[in-house]
Amino acid sequence: MKGSWMDGRPENVYASQKRLAWIASRVTARDRLLEVGCGTGAMITLPLAQAGFDIRGIDRDTASIDHGKAIATELGVDPAVLRVGSLTDVDARVDVLIVSEVLEHLPEPALDGLLGQLAGLLDAGGRLLVTVPNGYGWYEAESWVWNRSGLGGLLAGSWFERGVRFVKIKVGGYRIEQIVDPYLSSLDASPHVQRFRHRSLARRVESYGFRKVGFTGSSLFSGQLSNLLWTGIDPVTRFNNWLGGRIPALASGWYLEFERT
Repeated sequence: MKGSWMDGRPENVYASQKRLAWIASRVTARDRLLEVGCGTGAMITLPLAQAGFDIRGIDRDTASIDHGKAIATELGVDPAVLRVGSLTDVDARVDVLIVSEVLEHLPEPALDGLLGQLAGLLDAGGRLLVTVPNGYGWYEAESWVWNRSGLGGLLAGSWFERGVRFVKIKVGGYRIEQIVDPYLSSLDASPHVQRFRHRSLARRVESYGFRKVGFTGSSLFSGQLSNLLWTGIDPVTRFNNWLGGRIPALASGWYLEFERT
């Protein structure tokens, strides 16, 4: 996105650029935006603020917000766009709520509690933008193998990881900043406790007074090993994103747009 720190960065297997572009395409400069569960804000709140959007980010994790404020200062963004708190602390109406990679971390009944609060913050016509992983897709399968088999511990920091980066940099001509994100998205390591199918998630959100008006997929394959192998290699990540959009039911993640009825 032009005007943000992500402008011109290569895509990764998690489709971070695609996700940000999708969100930006659903809002206008006149909208008041709030990202709920923003983490450090590095992936959405801060890039959108840099690009001139009226956005705030809120998260309960103090460490993530403190780290995000330091990033904001480095990027020339007012650190006040990020704050620690919950939705009960929000006293202003907003036009668009962004809930990105959050719902999968919420156990029952906290998930229903959040959906009810989100509905209460929007007037009729207000929009809710949700991104979640496919609970039965490539990302969840690869993460299970990476974490449960010990593969992650075996490869992290190993000669194999260093070798892959060496090949990308020395042979492929990539720079280190093209294959490693400079900023953490969150310091909260809470696990995924929900596995969504996009239709059942949409019905659940709609039961709180929303109507689904948009749906697409992120990338087809993603995960820690895929990220190590392919992030920064543009032809692969572009094709990966194209596949996710063409066959969204099989994508690693989903983007859903809702309107308050």
